[in-house]
Amino acid sequence: MNILLVGIEPENAALFKKIESETPITHIQTLVEFETLLNSYQGTPFEYIAVGLTIPEMSALELAQSMRGIYPESRIIFISSDKKGYSREQYMKNGYDETYILPGDSSVLKKELVDFLNFSKSQEKLKPVRLVDLKAGDILTFNIYVYFEKNKKYILYCKVGNPIEGDRLERLKKHHLDIVFVPEAQIKMFYTYSAKKMKDLYNDGKSMGQTEKLEVLQKEVRTMFHSLIEDQSASDFDSGKEVLENCKNIISLFLNNNPQENWYDNMINSISIEEFDSYSHSVHTSIFTCLLAIGLGLPDVENFALAGLFHDVGLISHAHLLALKSKEGLSPEDLAVYEKHPSISLSILKEKRIILPPMVQKMIEQHHENLLGTGFPNKIKAEKLTQEAQVLAIANELDRRTRHTNEQKQKPLEIIADLTNQHMYDLNLLKRIENLFKVV
Repeated sequence: MNILLVGIEPENAALFKKIESETPITHIQTLVEFETLLNSYQGTPFEYIAVGLTIPEMSALELAQSMRGIYPESRIIFISSDKKGYSREQYMKNGYDETYILPGDSSVLKKELVDFLNFSKSQEKLKPVRLVDLKAGDILTFNIYVYFEKNKKYILYCKVGNPIEGDRLERLKKHHLDIVFVPEAQIKMFYTYSAKKMKDLYNDGKSMGQTEKLEVLQKEVRTMFHSLIEDQSASDFDSGKEVLENCKNIISLFLNNNPQENWYDNMINSISIEEFDSYSHSVHTSIFTCLLAIGLGLPDVENFALAGLFHDVGLISHAHLLALKSKEGLSPEDLAVYEKHPSISLSILKEKRIILPPMVQKMIEQHHENLLGTGFPNKIKAEKLTQEAQVLAIANELDRRTRHTNEQKQKPLEIIADLTNQHMYDLNLLKRIENLFKVV
């Protein structure tokens, strides 16, 4: 496999070399080098092409069209830290397979590159799926693999054409193996299987399995976030309404299939199986906030979901601060951004003419405040801290600490116990949430 970088900023080019040191990488940085490449083309393909903005004589759209004409079968992506002139929709229409704005998309880009390289080396690529999407006794149209941490190996657990037996499923659940793996080449068959299972369960003709639903949610949120950072001189109220409408569609995708039924299972099955990034964090915090509101019997559930989606928009361009566990060691600049990000989030939404209900705005503004008055950005007093904001704050903690990719992964009840001991949130609220998890 050969990789071609065209007009990529040095710090972004270094990302490729860091991930894959053995793959040949050609880096074109000037118009002369680009023209030489075109004139000397001998038919040797570059399977993966990344394009940036550091060749001033050619626009990103011209570069995409040129590359697509020569390499019609190649994977061509746009990467930049500069949002000037950026429009995801226009770029995708003019030849790009995907676009990445860094540093916000760093983790997503890294995952794609690793997956693409593994696939190109003819290794069978496996995708994580949720155990809850499997039903005992069903004849499978795809292989199931299980990852054993002790041996660091993927083991074929159930082959195509065989039923997955109930006792084997129970064995996985007993060992808290909530994730299994399906070959990438068979993932569509898995989606078809899981969707049929959900249709049979809910009889609504339009259901998705949990794995596919969360994957779709994440893609939709990423598209929505990119619309917030596109370089547009002004946003009108119509465009703001469109973004808000798209968000409500995202929320409805989750809210169908009666999430109030089997509340505990819905919560546990929504724990993230992905690496931490702004998109998966927004999706899962939104789901957790929504489910907590449902479990607590609070009104306006859609507003809770909206607050979860938008709460960290202010960190889109500061991805390294998203998974922050401690503020210790931060530079003064990073500390200032991190402590102001709830206010920055509201400023971005206001600039994009996205009109949110006052309750949602208050939740976003206060989701890092606490009853001790030591939170940020405003160190507000206990009497001003809303219950809704505390629900969002607790959901935020649940997503950060329960992820399967988190080496210090905790169970929900352990997290609630920690938060109770810290006395930062209303003890009665925490007790009610604790009781929700104690039902099982």
